[in-house]
Amino acid sequence: IAAQVAWCATFRPWIGAAFLWVPAAFLACTSVFLGVAHRALVRATVSPLAFWVVRLPVTLHFGWITAASLVNANNWVARTGAAMEVKVGALLLSLFGATAVSFFVSRSTRDPIFAAVITWALVAVSRGFEKTRLKGGIGERLCQQLSFTTLSTATAISAFGIY
Repeated sequence: IAAQVAWCATFRPWIGAAFLWVPAAFLACTSVFLGVAHRALVRATVSPLAFWVVRLPVTLHFGWITAASLVNANNWVARTGAAMEVKVGALLLSLFGATAVSFFVSRSTRDPIFAAVITWALVAVSRGFEKTRLKGGIGERLCQQLSFTTLSTATAISAFGIY
């Protein structure tokens, strides 16, 4: 909870673009701590009620916070004035990270829910490229390529991470 509170306290306009890595780091810490909780819940024998009231919400939150960590990190890179190649590289690194974490979590816990949430988030990001105001800044073709790459990653995760 402390890392989530720290993210809430630091993800504010006053932090400035140069320090957006700080809330991104707090969100990543939140994801790690939720991962520890998720692993403990998966290993425990829980009643159907506990699954719906505790385990499922923790898993959903774990997935969304993991995706949000990557989005926050990319937000920081995007606002630093880095070259377009660096921004695209950060996106590709994030997609690789999302894929690796999804496969690791789903395979090591035998729980497909986390991978399903990451897939869901990547589909939303992919659709965001189609609507975003970034089209004017990066061009229609690159937007389409990034959308396709993100959607392809989501498809791979759903095919191999959700079994």
